[in-house]
Amino acid sequence: MKQQYRKKSTRNIRLTTLVLIGLVTFVGSTATAHGTTKCMLAGIAGDWGFSDTGSVPGIGPRIAVGRFTLDSQGNVLNGKATVNLNGAISSETFSGTATLHADCTGSAKTDVFDLSGNKIATIRAQAVFLDNMQEFREIWTSVVLANGKRLTTVITLEAKRLFPE
Repeated sequence: MKQQYRKKSTRNIRLTTLVLIGLVTFVGSTATAHGTTKCMLAGIAGDWGFSDTGSVPGIGPRIAVGRFTLDSQGNVLNGKATVNLNGAISSETFSGTATLHADCTGSAKTDVFDLSGNKIATIRAQAVFLDNMQEFREIWTSVVLANGKRLTTVITLEAKRLFPE
């Protein structure tokens, strides 16, 4: 009986030890995976599609859809959008630069042009990248027209990779 109790105890200790080792390994690897995941410009390079929505107080609502490319140096390239500002539809192009921090927050400065190449405005924004850098959300923090006039805006943008990796 004593030997049977000892075998059962030994088996329970081994099982408990195995479970604890598995748990520690899982928690440790999860912490390491989350602790080492960092956003980098190379990780956000690619083609993106977006929509923005909001308003320009004193002018009216704004919505837009479009696409652009981000390169691994943070350049915003080949941007194009169709915009509805208070019912007036227009097309525009844009280019600029983006910065990205290891915590997946970043900022952008984008110059917007009409289809003739005339500068319309410069937009500054703050962003956060989500879902393993497959999408991001942005809020516009400043819009300055080509003539220097500042516009107040309440505009957010959502973007997703066109070709997820």
